[in-house]
Order: sequence, then C-alpha cells, then structure tokens
Amino acid sequence: MHLPEASVQVLVESTVELGQPAVKIDEIRAMVRDLTCTVIADKVVFQGILHKQIFFVREDGLVAHQAEDVRFAGFVDVSGAVAGSACRIDAVIEFVDFDLVDPTTLIQRVVVRIFVETLNGQTGIVVPVQPQSVTFFGGGNVQTSATPNGVFTTMGSHAFQVLSGPKEMGFFSTAAYR
Repeated sequence: MHLPEASVQVLVESTVELGQPAVKIDEIRAMVRDLTCTVIADKVVFQGILHKQIFFVREDGLVAHQAEDVRFAGFVDVSGAVAGSACRIDAVIEFVDFDLVDPTTLIQRVVVRIFVETLNGQTGIVVPVQPQSVTFFGGGNVQTSATPNGVFTTMGSHAFQVLSGPKEMGFFSTAAYR
C-alpha cells in the first residue's frame, strides 16, 4: 500500500547580533529540533526549530561560540492525505550560508528539506524518540513521556506504542494508541 508522501524545501533566514565582535565566522552547525506535523485535507502543516551553533573568531584571535534557535513553519501539498491522520516527518539540512555584515551582525540562510508521509486512516501522535527520557505533549494536549525502551505512556492510564523506529536525522517516530 502506497502512503501519501511529499517533500519541500524551506528557506530559513535570520539575523543575529553576536555577543562579541568577530573578525570572521569559523563554522555554523545547524540541526532541526522539535519538528511536528498536522495532516489536513491534501496538505501537511509542519513547524520546528532550527538550532544553530555559531563559532567565530574574536578580535583577540580566540574562537567564541553563540547558539541561536529560529522557529519556522510551512506546509506541503500531499495529494490524498486524509485530515486527522497521523504523519511521519523528517528534516535534512541541505545548505548553510552566511554574511558577516559587520563585527557583530551576522545574516544566515539555511535550506531545510522536509519529508512527510501520512498514515491515512491511522490516528496517532508524532513524538520525539531520543536515548533519554523526554516529556512532550501529544494528542488532545495530554502530557506524555517517552522512555528509552520506546513505549510512550500518558500521565493517565492510556499507553502508546512506537510504530516505527527513530529517523537518522530527525529522531522522530509515530506512535499509536495501544
């Protein structure tokens, strides 16, 4: 059975004021965090946080670090997607570019490719799967916890079981009511 799926590129631009003057940017490491999706008729709406680690050379020659989180959101057309279905989502950083405008102003451009797949007819929640315990909010704003063994339980009596393993880049999986 073919499940509706699609991908889209998102350009995330930001300007950050560095806490210390820089003579040059050494490196910017980017990753996507807290990626979620919601299925509506023939579309998937997504949102996440682009987390960046900025390494730069100060005027005294030492390397400094500054972190930045930038929220982003968007949607992708997914022909055949059924509103309310569960979805799987993953993200890959495709490109990072930057301009040091002056010693404290840094403009950054990051291209993120978002991959989505809908699980038509299956309801569920998309949850982060990481090697430590995590607390997050799931369907119906019920607080849930993830454990390293992959079983997700609500604070009440309902249990959720992981349907698929963590994705290499996004560490996301889909869970369904058990």
